[in-house]
Amino acid sequence: MGFAHTTNEPEAARVMPRRPDSRRVYPALVFIPLFYLLVRYFPTSAFFALVTAAALFALLELYRLHFRDEPNRIATGLGLGLTGLLLASLQWPTLVSERTVVLLTVIAVLLSRLLATREMKHGLVDAAVLVFGVLYIGLAMGHLLLTRALAGGEFLIFFLVVVT
Repeated sequence: MGFAHTTNEPEAARVMPRRPDSRRVYPALVFIPLFYLLVRYFPTSAFFALVTAAALFALLELYRLHFRDEPNRIATGLGLGLTGLLLASLQWPTLVSERTVVLLTVIAVLLSRLLATREMKHGLVDAAVLVFGVLYIGLAMGHLLLTRALAGGEFLIFFLVVVT
């Protein structure tokens, strides 16, 4: 006597195998070889441009989240400029010291809060978000530049991207 296997699961609850999304596959097929060429064969200034663009987009998104009710173009521009300066100081240490950039960041942000039109209860939070964004995103992305400058740094960058 044979029993048919029945389940109590509805049809919709069964997991169907997923196909790769072409909106992700095709850009990856273009981006991966370009990224390899940029990191491996292009000059370090091209990698600097890529890292800087990624850092500025990330910082812009952070500031959009924080200033969503009242966009603050001056504070956003200040943060973007200071992040670019921090990345440049990490790429070319003889240009300006990163310690000088960090000090300049704190001073510039605190002075900008004196000229801000928002209430004081928001002013210190805004200053903290501005400094945090510059330091967190700028230093994190800046370490990609420092890693790339090491002997065999190109391969460490590839390793980091693959692991991530």
